[in-house]
Amino acid sequence: MLVVLGLSIRVALYFPPAMFQIDSDAVLSGLCAFRVADHQYPMFFPGGTRLSAASCYVAAGYFHIFGSGRLGLALTALTWAALYLIFSLLFFRALLGRKVACLALIFAAMPSEQFMTVTYAPWAYGEIIASCAATLWLAVLWRSEGKLWQTLLFGFSAGLGIWFSLETLMVALPALAWIVLNRKHRVLREITPAGVAFIVGLLPFLLWNATHAFPSLTHNWASQPASSIAQACGNFAWLVTYLIPKLLFRSSGWWSETTLLMLAYGIVAIAFAFTMKRNARSADQPY
Repeated sequence: MLVVLGLSIRVALYFPPAMFQIDSDAVLSGLCAFRVADHQYPMFFPGGTRLSAASCYVAAGYFHIFGSGRLGLALTALTWAALYLIFSLLFFRALLGRKVACLALIFAAMPSEQFMTVTYAPWAYGEIIASCAATLWLAVLWRSEGKLWQTLLFGFSAGLGIWFSLETLMVALPALAWIVLNRKHRVLREITPAGVAFIVGLLPFLLWNATHAFPSLTHNWASQPASSIAQACGNFAWLVTYLIPKLLFRSSGWWSETTLLMLAYGIVAIAFAFTMKRNARSADQPY
């Protein structure tokens, strides 16, 4: 029911098709879809090499079925939203069990305004959150069971996620470390199939960059480290004194709707910590 609720909220945003809140960027996936239809096969979203062209291909498919227009763009966005909700449900249920998963899924179905603004339009961010949710779900399965299909799909999801955006490494790397810490010596024989699947998922990113001097790394602001310790400290100070307060409290004071939502997230975080501690006890039991 919560997945249906989350989809209903998004459908209400998308239909009837109208301008997206960030329309100038959102329609780029449609323009890029015309290139796909013209057999040009782009690998990255228009305007750079930081985000994948996955939404372009999805939009091109909908354009082929329904004709060129905003219906195809709205369905593209809805596709990624549906995948995000489904993978989130699978992740929460695998990690937390049915009851706590329902509580956690409320926040995926009805996220904050900022989250919805960034992810509801088809401008290459919906696939990032869908990929991260899939990677987290598969990480839980691999950590607890380690079946071959789980390691393969985890590797493929992590590799494909890098094509979507290097930002997905912020989820994939901690998830892999979590798996390694739990499975220890078993992970040595399981990492090979995961690595092969990772390369397969990474191929769109790898092949294009290998023939273009890797601009996704050399010309990508998100992949550039701070040039000095002073710059890193300045970035951290800006994050703490400006960005986080703005994210949490905006301009409405301490009791804005965003602040209340963050308090609710805190409650869920406590439930997460409690459940993970309980799962850790279970993981210590011999197989």
